Amino acid sequence: MTPELLKLPHASLPRNPLIAEPLFRIQYIEKAGTGTTDMIEDCLKAGLPEPKFEQSGPSFVVTIWRDWLTDQVIEQLDLSDREKVGVNILRLKGKLTSAQYQQETNVSRQTASRDFDNLVKKGVIERCGEKKSTFYVKRRSMPQI
Repeated sequence: MTPELLKLPHASLPRNPLIAEPLFRIQYIEKAGTGTTDMIEDCLKAGLPEPKFEQSGPSFVVTIWRDWLTDQVIEQLDLSDREKVGVNILRLKGKLTSAQYQQETNVSRQTASRDFDNLVKKGVIERCGEKKSTFYVKRRSMPQI
């Protein structure tokens, strides 16, 4: 079965049905075939991207992201190169001020303000504080793309 098909409801054939059946009956495991779709649903509820499923030789690999702000998500957001620089600073430091952004991207205060407004509008960051104490942090959950 291809990793893309695992995102859809599907049947599952346990490798050893003699072991799977009693484990299901005592509710140690769930119905066969629901694990991947449940994982996708749980990740989306937590504001994270869908997990990545891959077959790597004899191994089945599942990647679950700790942070919704992945490179793939950043590409889908259609950000400018400056905004990408700001987002990467935010990923590293946890917060970003206008002064930091201006210094790193070599832009005016007005341009920084427009870029921050765009990032807030796209649901990437949240504004904290007021006036001179304003800083920006990453939103806790992934925006709807």
